[in-house]
Amino acid sequence: MKIFRLQQILLFALLAIAVGIFAVVFALSCSYAFKLFQHIYPSLGYWILLVIPTAFLLIVYLIKNYFPEAEGSGMPQAIALGHSDDLQKLSRFFVTRTIISKYIFIVLATFFGAAVGREGPTVQIGAAIMNLGRRNLTLQQQKTILRAGCAAGLAAAFNTPLGGIVFLFEELARGVSVRDNIFKISIIAISGVVAVLLVGNHSYFGTVVHTQLEYNWQVFPLAIGIGVFAACNNFIFARLIYYSTFSKTSIVNKFRVSHPYVVALVAGLMVAIIGILSNGLSFGNGY
Repeated sequence: MKIFRLQQILLFALLAIAVGIFAVVFALSCSYAFKLFQHIYPSLGYWILLVIPTAFLLIVYLIKNYFPEAEGSGMPQAIALGHSDDLQKLSRFFVTRTIISKYIFIVLATFFGAAVGREGPTVQIGAAIMNLGRRNLTLQQQKTILRAGCAAGLAAAFNTPLGGIVFLFEELARGVSVRDNIFKISIIAISGVVAVLLVGNHSYFGTVVHTQLEYNWQVFPLAIGIGVFAACNNFIFARLIYYSTFSKTSIVNKFRVSHPYVVALVAGLMVAIIGILSNGLSFGNGY
């Protein structure tokens, strides 16, 4: 692999800082958007049965007709970098427009109570930000910075630099040189540390206060039961997602692809109805 010049390394270090900053701004924007929704939702009453489907329809229309790069969760695009060498085909997922369009539509969907997360989009945006420095790079170097950007986005999104490094080796760093990986780890560390500095070194899903736990034999069968239930539930949920969004033979997926606006309206109506029945508990990403 051709070695990056000093000027290029400095540029990518600055872009890694930008990834960390953007991830924090993205997180705060989504949090603020959902708080606004929670404030507005009670006053809408049953009008929400019209507002949410209309919002979903508008979002899908804009993405399909004007912002195709914003489609998808972002994670499949990132993982594809570790399984394909067709950089020209993959690069269309990491264009500059992705940074703005992904941000706008995720925040907008969150504002209307959609169960969408920002982590996958942050991964894709991380690669798009790093891709801003692709000028005068070889194809291998371009792929290196895209991989580094994906892992840096994950590290910043989850406030865990080590998590980004693990993701790099699990999904993106197959068959590459040690020097290549050291460069990428440095980018991940920079973006992750920036996120930690801005929002603090906190646990993503909170912490358990061990002094409040009671240790007895009843805990273990309960924990095993919860683990088995969670594993089965996750398997079924993953299969349903695959069947409805990725399977080429699935009738549901074929209908989704051929009738995106109908699906948007139906999905919006389901979100609204379930939200009303659950007294608002089902809205949002569930954090």
